[in-house]
Amino acid sequence: MLAIIGLLIALVLPAVQTVREAARRTQCKNNLHQLGVALHNYHETFGAFPPGFIRGEPDPALAEPHEDTTPGWGWAAMLLGNLDQASLYNACNYHLPVEQLGNTTAVRHRVELFMCPTDTAAGVCDVIDDTGAVLARGLGTNSYAANFGSWGDVGELHDASNGLFWRNSHVRTRDILDGTSKTIAVGERPAVITQAPWAGAVAFGVARVTPGAPVWSDEEEDSAVHTMAHFASFPLCDVESGPANFFSVHHGRSGAHFLFADGCVRWIDATVGFDVLHALATRAGMEPLAESDF
Repeated sequence: MLAIIGLLIALVLPAVQTVREAARRTQCKNNLHQLGVALHNYHETFGAFPPGFIRGEPDPALAEPHEDTTPGWGWAAMLLGNLDQASLYNACNYHLPVEQLGNTTAVRHRVELFMCPTDTAAGVCDVIDDTGAVLARGLGTNSYAANFGSWGDVGELHDASNGLFWRNSHVRTRDILDGTSKTIAVGERPAVITQAPWAGAVAFGVARVTPGAPVWSDEEEDSAVHTMAHFASFPLCDVESGPANFFSVHHGRSGAHFLFADGCVRWIDATVGFDVLHALATRAGMEPLAESDF
């Protein structure tokens, strides 16, 4: 009898897990859909999509000015008012840095919409600098990153973007010459790969590969990577991926969900061609691209 019960469990369990993962994928897709609605509402109000992150004038005395992202508030924080998070939006003092003491309560808030249900490392995280010193504790994480574009150094060259988001960016739909249905706005980049705060880029902090991540990389990137990702020199969900790359940990299917600039959410398989991914990342690359390509 015990053997029969064990056999039944062995047969049923994979099916149950498949159903659960399908539900998680659906929830993740819905999260991105809601972010798309919020992005377009923001665009309607302000005439453009939010910036990748907000930065004031850098201190010219700094040896590495790209490390200072002050005040650092990112695209996700800018959308709170359009995500039924008005109280949290009002609790954030956008005139102060993300990590400033006055923002501690707000930025530690876990926003479920920013967390993919398959992302087992989602929740809260500490942000450290390149020496390992803790700059901010217990910040709510984000499983999604804004599209910085194709190639480029997200961490250091904040303005060298051919995507939709960068430092103090102000992209309008009419600026997306490749077409909004063929240009990525936001994609998956789970905390399993790098634990990044939804609030934005913490000045002088680093984005590092999460211990136990399903990649070979042990890279650390400068704090602008907290809010943005790009396509670089390897395919989607590749084992060489690092903090600045889109990725997904959905079981049973290799690929990731992406929100496009027209508000639609599409799954892109990891088998999609390298050139196609880079074309989808640019806003005005004028690459020949058909919907059947992805």
